[in-house]
Amino acid sequence: NDSLREFPTEPKIEKQLAEDHSDFDYGEGINYEIQVTIPTPISSYQYFKVIDTPDPALLADISTIKITDQKGQPIDSASYKVSAKENGFIVDFVPSKLVAYQETQLKIAYQLKIKPDAAADTAFFNKVLLQYNDSIKDGELASTSKEVLTGGYCFVKVDANDRQSKLKDATFVVKNKDENYLTTDYQWKKSEVPATDEALLKLVS
Repeated sequence: NDSLREFPTEPKIEKQLAEDHSDFDYGEGINYEIQVTIPTPISSYQYFKVIDTPDPALLADISTIKITDQKGQPIDSASYKVSAKENGFIVDFVPSKLVAYQETQLKIAYQLKIKPDAAADTAFFNKVLLQYNDSIKDGELASTSKEVLTGGYCFVKVDANDRQSKLKDATFVVKNKDENYLTTDYQWKKSEVPATDEALLKLVS
């Protein structure tokens, strides 16, 4: 009876940057989403893992991971296990507990952050893998999201009385519109003595 037969389908995975811009500050949370299509028959799979492998300059915040179904409802926490892997993570699904989600998409939402020592004004990519065994073969799919950038700046120190005159070997600090100064670990802080504050980033023109 063909109406009762399950015709095998293939899993799919897609990763995307869930933001309307691509430039971010150091340490700022960057939202990502992974869409995983659960195949039929998932109950016959030996394993089904999503492995997030960010650029070395990025760091996953595992505490922000949320896995939901197509209706936006959280799935049973017993159907997967999350573990850290280097600067990314692994979601190890329990195939037998995913039968109810066959032919639908699960969404993995989470945040990455740009590490303080990442190069400024540089593009960083984030890749995700889906590794599985369907009882016949091992398989692997990959998806890479749109790049993200640190907000790079180019500073030139000029003479206050002559804007065209550049000052050679001048040392200076960086202040934002909120009157905070940039530190050596690329954070912003208040400082009463910026000229002598050792925590501040010193630039030379």
